[in-house]
Amino acid sequence: MRTVRASTTSIPATDLSSPLRTLSAALAFDRVVIRPTPNSAVRLVNLQAGQLDILQDLAPTDAGKVRADAKLKLTTITGLGYTAVTFNLGNGAKAELPLGRDKRVRAAFEAAIDRTVINQVVMDGLFVPNNQTEAPTSPYFNRAVPVPPRDVARAKALLKEAGLDKVTIELRASNTPRDQQVAEVIQSMAAEAGIDVKVMTAESNANIAAMTAGDFMAHISNWSGRADPDPNISIYIAGDSFQNWGKYASTPFNTALERARGETDPAKRAAIYHEVAAIYTDDRPMLPLYNVTWLFAHDAKLKGFTPVPDGLIRVQGMRLD
Repeated sequence: MRTVRASTTSIPATDLSSPLRTLSAALAFDRVVIRPTPNSAVRLVNLQAGQLDILQDLAPTDAGKVRADAKLKLTTITGLGYTAVTFNLGNGAKAELPLGRDKRVRAAFEAAIDRTVINQVVMDGLFVPNNQTEAPTSPYFNRAVPVPPRDVARAKALLKEAGLDKVTIELRASNTPRDQQVAEVIQSMAAEAGIDVKVMTAESNANIAAMTAGDFMAHISNWSGRADPDPNISIYIAGDSFQNWGKYASTPFNTALERARGETDPAKRAAIYHEVAAIYTDDRPMLPLYNVTWLFAHDAKLKGFTPVPDGLIRVQGMRLD
């Protein structure tokens, strides 16, 4: 009996023997064992020790170790998921502060940060800096609104235009290493523009409870991504979304989003989603920061692995030499 052993962040341990036998023509394995291991370093150690054949979601800082090991191979693909900073625009008292009331303050926040630096410092340059919910290679990405460069002078000018010399922003983030580091890099950059970012970390459920109650100004949100552009946009900022924690309410935005949902012609649909992107990148109810790059490390003897942008491991076509 041939077995492939995979590790991921949180999928429950599963024995897929019976379902996979129905696909035997496409499979070289009788059994797949998935081991949920939240810690990336532990996953890599197990791979190096021969306890795993493949792992999902390698930490970017460990990519060099895999490349340097002749027994291992690194495979990557730009994912559908993204990370963004979402803002409270209409959910309780914290929406009544300058960040929520004045889009010039949100524009200043964006001008103060550098997405490329965030990628380089936290993700070793392996992720894809982005200001939209679709990857830059997608036909739904609006190329007329590219990722803006950092401009501290503009950030200061926007604050002054809004009648502010300085502003304080509470930024919630999950207590994972990546989100904490991203928040700290943002904090450092924003300070140069007169924006005092107070980083507040907690586990995900606590952050969701706080956002539902309106107890937030800004939050680092992570979305796993979907193949269709609508759920990538609507999940956080559509008027009818239960995860529109910031209560963004824009009639032009929601009208354009409904038009896009109702259009079936691909070219026309893409054009409408470009309109949608133009609206939310100007209103800034959230600021996408980057698309995740899925990093898979596996035994060099494992052949035929093809990554997919959703980040899930497909064993069809894989074999162990």
